[in-house]
Amino acid sequence: GHSLGGAYCTLTYAEFLRQQAAPQFKHFVFGDMYSYGSPRVCLEPFATHVNKLTQAGTGKYVFRIVNRDDPVCTVPPRTVAQIPAYPFIHVGGAYKLAESGPHKMIQEPPPVDPQSVSEIIWRVKHHRASHTPQWLGA
Repeated sequence: GHSLGGAYCTLTYAEFLRQQAAPQFKHFVFGDMYSYGSPRVCLEPFATHVNKLTQAGTGKYVFRIVNRDDPVCTVPPRTVAQIPAYPFIHVGGAYKLAESGPHKMIQEPPPVDPQSVSEIIWRVKHHRASHTPQWLGA
């Protein structure tokens, strides 16, 4: 899923994982989950549970794709002062797309200084699928 669709995708995938042992899912084959440009969607206990269910050896993985400096991936904000009010984080491993190729990111970027509206507006171009690196073929 992309953007808000990536957020929905994350929440839906987590619900499928939660119910995977239920009889109605016994013939369902769970694949991997990919989100592109998704905002933060959950609190730490939720992320820890999903990450445990999708760790190496489970056959299920969660991939988050971040295009360059896409500001949507930093929503809700995480400055040190905002963490108590907005403790949302991402699930799964992340790969940042850059002109030089994809780079593995740390699980959750550290808190950042607040950004101006003009900075956020300038960076929003990285959220559009048409603005992906050329090597990706988009």
